Amino acid sequence: MFGNKKDEFEKLVKKGHWEKLQKKLDSEHEEERILIAEACGGKVCDETNNLLIDLLKDPSDQVKMAAIKSLLTVGNDHAVTQLQWLLGNLKPEQTELHDAVQHAIGALRGKR
Repeated sequence: MFGNKKDEFEKLVKKGHWEKLQKKLDSEHEEERILIAEACGGKVCDETNNLLIDLLKDPSDQVKMAAIKSLLTVGNDHAVTQLQWLLGNLKPEQTELHDAVQHAIGALRGKR
């Protein structure tokens, strides 16, 4: 089921169908939101950055992690502020996410 979704999301990113992708961010399926984050890692543009920044606010740590990984590929300095916000709102036990956010901040700071 999700294999077809992966292809669908990659095509939507490639074709720039941002409104359709934005609506899909409300999916109740965590796996779909992860696939959207991964698909956004395939195209460098403001729209993918905006979708990934939205996914940093997702309730699922796995979705946040996928968004962070994609931001490392396509992100820029504009994501640093949102990553700093996320860092300030993590619980102490979220160590893996904490480390990933810190790494992403360091990698994206100053990147255009």
